[in-house]
Amino acid sequence: MAGQSPNFDWSVLSTLLSSSSPIPGDVKFNVMDQEDKVVATLEAHKIILALHSDHFKNAFFGSGTLFKLEDNTVEIKETTKEAFEDYVGFNYEKRIKFEKKNLEELYEILNLAERYQVKELKDRVSDFIKNFPLSIENVAKVAATACEFPQFAEGSQELYAKCVTY
Repeated sequence: MAGQSPNFDWSVLSTLLSSSSPIPGDVKFNVMDQEDKVVATLEAHKIILALHSDHFKNAFFGSGTLFKLEDNTVEIKETTKEAFEDYVGFNYEKRIKFEKKNLEELYEILNLAERYQVKELKDRVSDFIKNFPLSIENVAKVAATACEFPQFAEGSQELYAKCVTY
């Protein structure tokens, strides 16, 4: 009915990530370092991730042939603990302070958004990368960093061109 309040306050969704949540996660993620050691373990809810990510929807609720979970645990490699926490938090409507991230951190998050097919996150982070603030102190480093991520051609090339113009 028009004018009625929603049945659920979506702003509390991020509280499900808390260890004191009354609804425990049903999947664990072990974030691994370059030596394959666990640097962080995060719990999440398959349904929340699947709602945002085609990758996880197919992995958790698809045919099951592509993705076998041992003890409901997934290893996450080639990223940082902080980037994966931000990735998961975004799926739970947690406010991520992208404007406070350095360029490398933004690219780490963008990489996860691309890997796990979360278009809204990819678009949001791409916009921050394209509009990354430049200064005389950071322009050379920003240009070098943009060149390190050629897989994100559009955003990296646009940012590099802004550096050259600067």
